[in-house]
Amino acid sequence: MKPVSMLRFLFYLTITSLFLVGLLGFFCTYMPYEWVKFQLDTLSVDGNANRFTQTVYLSIIAKLTLFSYASIILAILAFTCRKIFLNKLGKVQQQLKQALYELWVDIKNDLSQISHDSDKLHLYLLLIILLGGFAFRVLYLFQPLRHDEAFTFTNYASKPLFLALSNYSFPNNHLFHTLCVHISYLIFGNHTWAIRLPAFLAGIATLPVSYLLVRALYGKHTALITVGLIAVSSALIEYATNARGYAFIILLFLLTLSIANYLRKKNNTVAWLFLSILFAIGFHTVPVMLYPCGTVLLWMVLSAWQNDFSLSLKQTCLQLFKCGIVTVLLTSLLYLPVILASGMDAIIHNRFVQPMPISTFMAHLPTRLSDVWLQWSRDYSPILTTILMIFCGVALLFHRQMAQHKIGLALPACLSLAILLPTQGVLPPERVWLYLLPIFLMLVSVGIMVLIGQTLPYQMHSKAAMIITLCLSTWSIFGANTALNNYYPFGPGTLKDAEEITQYLKPQLQSGDRLVTIATAAPLEYYFQKHQVPIDYLRESFTQSTRLIVLVLEKKYTLDQVLKTAKIPAHEFSSPKLWQSYPSARLYEMNRFSTVSKTDVIQ
Repeated sequence: MKPVSMLRFLFYLTITSLFLVGLLGFFCTYMPYEWVKFQLDTLSVDGNANRFTQTVYLSIIAKLTLFSYASIILAILAFTCRKIFLNKLGKVQQQLKQALYELWVDIKNDLSQISHDSDKLHLYLLLIILLGGFAFRVLYLFQPLRHDEAFTFTNYASKPLFLALSNYSFPNNHLFHTLCVHISYLIFGNHTWAIRLPAFLAGIATLPVSYLLVRALYGKHTALITVGLIAVSSALIEYATNARGYAFIILLFLLTLSIANYLRKKNNTVAWLFLSILFAIGFHTVPVMLYPCGTVLLWMVLSAWQNDFSLSLKQTCLQLFKCGIVTVLLTSLLYLPVILASGMDAIIHNRFVQPMPISTFMAHLPTRLSDVWLQWSRDYSPILTTILMIFCGVALLFHRQMAQHKIGLALPACLSLAILLPTQGVLPPERVWLYLLPIFLMLVSVGIMVLIGQTLPYQMHSKAAMIITLCLSTWSIFGANTALNNYYPFGPGTLKDAEEITQYLKPQLQSGDRLVTIATAAPLEYYFQKHQVPIDYLRESFTQSTRLIVLVLEKKYTLDQVLKTAKIPAHEFSSPKLWQSYPSARLYEMNRFSTVSKTDVIQ
């Protein structure tokens, strides 16, 4: 079977690229340390890439040399065996083409069926919910950048891609998200909304994807209630307007669940390939994709065990093994720049993922679960929260009655975490668990439909579901709005007036000044760079400073706490004087004794 010319072209393009990359790697190994260090210094935030030492340089050169040899040898071998490869690829192409056609036909049929089975009122309400979810997220898209967002953009996403996708000095660098932010930044410029645009689009896409998934699992009424709750969830809105990779993880989890549900009913090679690609993108975004991935794989295995899969248990495990190999290969390829430049330890042994003793793990587990629950339920009153929990419990009890699939998602979700978390000895922060929030809201919706099914005739189910969707969504809007309005001005790493403070200080700052703050340096660094204020004002040594400008977030810290935490030698400076006030912060001025009159000295 002769492959088409496009496949031949792609094959030769791949091996040529591989050969050229190997040659380029060899060329890079001859770059002297001093020259590379100078280039990195110019790209560093503070003008000094102090982490790039001679030892790091030699380590990178050794790994780059090995990679270059491997690339060239692999390209030569592929060219030598090109007839075998092209024949094999030709056969695979025909299989993939047929599988892709079948997948496309199935998707079109499913969408057509949804349109046919849904009355106009249902579709209109769905459209209103989607538009409302979009509008609600737009409201919070233009908030000032917070610490992690600003740090990620300043240190990674704003840099050239060869640095952005290889520097893993902190796990803040969600690599695939960084790539998307970099592209958005190049196209639209340095604007808050442009930096958040990738996460925003992922958050918006979560709404229709969750509707389609829940509809396939539990029906259109449950799907409508679920998407109504997701649209106004403050936790999901927060991370859809936060320039981090967690909105991507939520979306990828729902997409992989949708593919897994398709594979549950019909085996398809392209669907398996898409599953591997989405898993790899998730891992490239944040390694915590391990938890959603574990849930999806375990659900597929348990479904096959219960004879609720398109393949037998043995065949399913074999396919999952192949899927795992492809995922590992793709993920390794995507992480190759990080492995070469930062090393594997930066990924799997950084200080944020150090395992804790099992006793410590168990002692902190209840607190972490409580924090997760508080984040999930912060939109609701205690009474409504209790009611939602009851509905969730009802859904678990009546799963078989309400669903077409045998194994509910709650079991593999809990089981995968019960296996992975103690094995790792790590308790991830609340935001990492957000991928499970749509599943919880889905179970709440299932419980509501159980109640409707038990109390009302079938003819009234549609109207009842729509009324409850409207009531719950409308009621939740007020709680979500309160939660977000409390969070954005005073949440972690937030300095709401950072840009206004920067614009005020720009003409005021002079040689010898030092701006002192705690927990809000990253937003200031971002706005300093945006408005072309030298970053040295945030890094000047106290011993060389003639004037200190102390920034205090009055809602979080006292002036004394800032002075103590920043280790300011207060005996060398005058007493702090209030200089400027803002809604979220105050600026105090302290002058070195040698530059002030005696009347300014602390009495």
